[in-house]
Amino acid sequence: MKNTITDSLVICGIGLIVISIWQMLEMIIIGEIIPSKVDSIVSIILMFSLYGNYCSYIKNK
Repeated sequence: MKNTITDSLVICGIGLIVISIWQMLEMIIIGEIIPSKVDSIVSIILMFSLYGNYCSYIKNK
């Protein structure tokens, strides 16, 4: 149970960081935040990829 909660918090944290950086880059490049389905899909894929890399890093540490 504890691992599930910890994993969920890690995934949420990674997602928050990815979304924040993505929106900051949109503000810098475009000048406004424009939500789109493609952005959401790419963010989700990136989030789970980073989570997998994080788990591999922790396991090998």
